Amino acid sequence: MHEVKMLCMANSWKHQERCIAGLLKNGTWVRPVSTAQGGAITEDQCQLDVGRPIQPLDLVRLPIEKAAPILHQPENQLIANKPWLLLKEKKAENNKVVSLLTRSEHKKDTLFGTEDDKISWSSIERQGLAESLVLVRAVGPYFRRKRTWSGRTQIRSGFTFAGTDYDLPVTFEASHILQEGKNFTQSSSDWWFTVSLGGAFRPYGYQEKYCYMLIAGAIEIPN
Repeated sequence: MHEVKMLCMANSWKHQERCIAGLLKNGTWVRPVSTAQGGAITEDQCQLDVGRPIQPLDLVRLPIEKAAPILHQPENQLIANKPWLLLKEKKAENNKVVSLLTRSEHKKDTLFGTEDDKISWSSIERQGLAESLVLVRAVGPYFRRKRTWSGRTQIRSGFTFAGTDYDLPVTFEASHILQEGKNFTQSSSDWWFTVSLGGAFRPYGYQEKYCYMLIAGAIEIPN
């Protein structure tokens, strides 16, 4: 077992549990998981020693049992059965935070090698994945509510990256961005989005399984 200092960038929903992701000081991504197969983190597991759940921009000391990469999520790290310690509550205005996040911004021309919002499982099996987490600077994104084919309401955000328009589901708690009763808002700010690849599933009407992109965390960039 060892410990790492991680700046939390995402605390989002995953199958009624939590998907946590963060950055190390050198810009390396970490996704804590509860099992070697990529199991989500429970509410109890992501409680900090101060009595509250981890939240974006918390600097925490995280106990790691071992690296646990899986095919579509190479950043996974299996957590040890020890408390998560809060070292500091950081702010987006903090110079060190701004420096780290600016250096960690995704520099490639596409997200995960595609201009689509998903990657086929057969492609991942054939080619593998170098990464499943990226930090994107989204310039003036919009947020909207959409009713899915299953009838539930989903919040999505649209932004342009390297000339490609993306419209991705938001999986973190976003009521502070798009209030109840509103269906659309255009942000006047830029944001740092933590874009993650979800697990493989077969959408209705498709023959193949896909891993879809989603926005697991968002931090408004200070002016």
